[in-house]
Amino acid sequence: MAKLIRHRDELISEAENELIFLCGAFLLGAIFGSFFASGFSANGLWSEIVIQTGNLKIFMLIHGGLLLVIFTAPFLPAGQMAAPCSMAAEGFLLAVMVTCTIQTYGWKGYFPALMAWFFTGMALLFLLLFMGCRGRMLMLGQKGKGADRGFIQRRQLGPYFRCGVAAFLLLWIIGYLHCYGAARCTRWLVDKLSML
Repeated sequence: MAKLIRHRDELISEAENELIFLCGAFLLGAIFGSFFASGFSANGLWSEIVIQTGNLKIFMLIHGGLLLVIFTAPFLPAGQMAAPCSMAAEGFLLAVMVTCTIQTYGWKGYFPALMAWFFTGMALLFLLLFMGCRGRMLMLGQKGKGADRGFIQRRQLGPYFRCGVAAFLLLWIIGYLHCYGAARCTRWLVDKLSML
């Protein structure tokens, strides 16, 4: 019993370390993304990408792909780096979207950027961090030996796949709210601000 409690505490400690590491990767990606996008023109390629993110299929393709990489990370040979790289890519993309929105509309773009990307970005960040930490705990459970390893895998695989299904469902809900809620509100706000 003491061994199981000690192992559980180790998993929780590793999950906390992974959370800090993933947040750092996200922030690093966001910093690079804001600098990268600041050099592009208001009517350039990145502005077209921002417009296309109002499409639910594109939204799911981009963010669902990153979530899929994080979800499959425990089963990949180099899975330990999959979650941090995906978090950095997500931070990069969100920073590019915000920066290009501001560049497209000037000082008036701060309000649309906040409305379109703040809540969506926070929800996506929470979702990817959650799956990244769950994946890390599953990876650590696979490192056991003998009977302990089989026991830990059986205890963790079922909940992990259920969490994955729930995460993709939540991602679809976030995408739907973003594409059909936030995007329409943003367009309305831009129209109103353009009259000022």
